Amino acid sequence: IHRADLPALQGAFITGTTVDVLPVAAIDDVAFASAEAPIIQAIIQRFAAEVARYIEQRKIGARQ
Repeated sequence: IHRADLPALQGAFITGTTVDVLPVAAIDDVAFASAEAPIIQAIIQRFAAEVARYIEQRKIGARQ
């Protein structure tokens, strides 16, 4: 994404193993309402569900 395109974004997020999905409030002087953006909320929820599913599958496999 080019810097000139930032104002057109509805939001932004970063992701990784330690932060899961973290909404970004601003990039330089461009502010975002990322934490309230419906698409980012959906990504956060789906990511959390996938992680929970993954962990649960590994627990079941470890018990057998």
